[in-house]
Amino acid sequence: MDIKLLFLIAVLMIVAALVLYFFYKTYLDKQDEKSEPRRTREQEIIEFDAELRHEYHLALHSGEREKAFTIGRKYYKSVLNGRFTDDIEQAISNDLSKFKKV
Repeated sequence: MDIKLLFLIAVLMIVAALVLYFFYKTYLDKQDEKSEPRRTREQEIIEFDAELRHEYHLALHSGEREKAFTIGRKYYKSVLNGRFTDDIEQAISNDLSKFKKV
């Protein structure tokens, strides 16, 4: 075989190896991005409850009854896993009366 042909084959193999290396490295970088810890459903629920609780307390402190009742219903429904009882209305009323006195 001719030396020039062997040299050309060697250069092409090196270039192919470098291309494969960079594709593989890019693939690994994307896998690392995907492997970042995801929030679990439980964590999302806890964060949602905390946000609702905060909004609820802001509404209670502001004295806005309708807003407090609307957010309070959502908050208690979330805390009670979707169950809504008549006691929730009474609990919200009690919460409002406590914050009015303060």
